[in-house]
Amino acid sequence: MTWNFFDIDPVAPEGVTTRLARFLYNLDRAAGSLLGAGPQETISSAAGRACARGAWWGKALCWGLDKIDKDHCRKAVDHAERLRLADDGFTG
Repeated sequence: MTWNFFDIDPVAPEGVTTRLARFLYNLDRAAGSLLGAGPQETISSAAGRACARGAWWGKALCWGLDKIDKDHCRKAVDHAERLRLADDGFTG
């Protein structure tokens, strides 16, 4: 079997590939970690939490992301919370 970076994922948005989507998601999580977010957080979930605290940058980022994907930051925070709860039982 050959490795194909452009395998289409039927669940991903049209034109987004499985490996590309995973790469971008993990890059987002790595960038979030470098910026001080938790291990399961993306930049969007960190922005959502900052927005809830009233931080100007969180409000600005969530406002822009909301134009692209309705409730993006809220969904990202919910996703990060589900991942955190799933990891709570992991002992390594």
